[in-house]
Amino acid sequence: MIRFRTLVGLLPLVVALSACAASSQTWSAPGESDIVAVAGPWSCHEESVLFLPYDGARYVSDPKGVTPAKEYGTVPALPGDATDTGFRAGSRELWVAGDVGAVFVVDGTTVTRWPRADFGCA
Repeated sequence: MIRFRTLVGLLPLVVALSACAASSQTWSAPGESDIVAVAGPWSCHEESVLFLPYDGARYVSDPKGVTPAKEYGTVPALPGDATDTGFRAGSRELWVAGDVGAVFVVDGTTVTRWPRADFGCA
């Protein structure tokens, strides 16, 4: 029998997990396994950050600038050698270029550079 006190004790965990689930993005491409961008850990103050695993690396969306990734942001256009990966998350498209230090997310006419996340939580 589960005690009420046990259920109340689990409440913070349920709230934390639901917050993480709300901060994720699933990227899909025909014939490929889905990839999921997930929010960073609250213990690192990175809950506003999304980490996207792609092609053996992690890339970061950090609009508040809380990580060492300083090259995140909107760019005027895709690089000339950019290639569409076919991955989509809603209206967003995932692109790569010869610059292996970043991926690019296109949403309509907005292009955002997500730099490679070569750092961890301190």
